[in-house]
Amino acid sequence: MKSWTLCLPIDMSAEETHWFEGWAKSQAGTGINIRKPWGGLHVEGLLLQDENRAIRQAFFREENTELLRAQAGHLEKILHELTRHSPPSTSSV
Repeated sequence: MKSWTLCLPIDMSAEETHWFEGWAKSQAGTGINIRKPWGGLHVEGLLLQDENRAIRQAFFREENTELLRAQAGHLEKILHELTRHSPPSTSSV
């Protein structure tokens, strides 16, 4: 391996970035080029490029996102109904 890039779905905080930079420096003796991490904004920008459309469609289909949102909404309603109809907690300490 000649180089390594950490790809994240989020952008790292300042504290996380500081930690990563220290870790990357500690890896200097390996001979592997540790590149700057690709955060959420960078990855999203790459996915939005036309030449990456196939990757975006294969792994990040809009219909999958919509289905997940709908399922989350249904689960939230079920949870609300369950907590509304459950008897109050009577735990004794």
